[in-house]
Amino acid sequence: MATFVLIHGGGHGGWCWERAAPLIHRAGHHTVAPDLPMDDVEAGVREWADVICSATSGETDVILVGHSMAGLALPVVASMRPVLRMVFVAATVPLPGMSWTDYIDTQAGPVVTMNPEAVVYDSLGRSVMSKQTATEVFYHDCPPGIASAACERLRPIAFTSWTELCPINEWPNGVPSSVILGAHDRVLAPTWIRAVARDRLHTMPVELPTGHSPFYAAPQAFVDALLALTNGSTDQP
Repeated sequence: MATFVLIHGGGHGGWCWERAAPLIHRAGHHTVAPDLPMDDVEAGVREWADVICSATSGETDVILVGHSMAGLALPVVASMRPVLRMVFVAATVPLPGMSWTDYIDTQAGPVVTMNPEAVVYDSLGRSVMSKQTATEVFYHDCPPGIASAACERLRPIAFTSWTELCPINEWPNGVPSSVILGAHDRVLAPTWIRAVARDRLHTMPVELPTGHSPFYAAPQAFVDALLALTNGSTDQP
């Protein structure tokens, strides 16, 4: 039995795994889905990693599954505690020693593809999405009731994690990586995710015919892919 640590992306909480977690349990595994302080302008990736490590204290056979912005935390957590694998789900992939915004500037093609004009900001500089915008970028291929319920629970997104330096200077050694992407992602460019998977993580991404939230749009296909990638092997299926 493995422990899948399900790490939500920006604006979300541990609740966003509600369609996928029961399927993982049914397959005989355990899940942990902590809530990270992604709405706190004083909290960066190190603080996220501290929350994750605290939530997984005493857990063994840990597999980190990070969605979207949570990808920034995966190698940091893997540098702080033993993990079997990192799974990046439609996720950012940091470069040690560099901020995420500076890293984006080095890329030849687009990385973040959502329209910045669709987002408004609060007095703390956090992004706040309308229900319409969130549905269009996060949940456009999800059942309407699921999308509506998710939109009601979204929080503001602080961007401290984008502008700070990555908290680690080296990628964690000996920890394999996997990538699951949505071929119709409207937040991160699938072309960029494919290139990072190939050139930096040295893996072949698993592509699902979904948008940015495959665990909501196609939970069974998502969990099937997740289990196939992590079923007692360090090799891709």
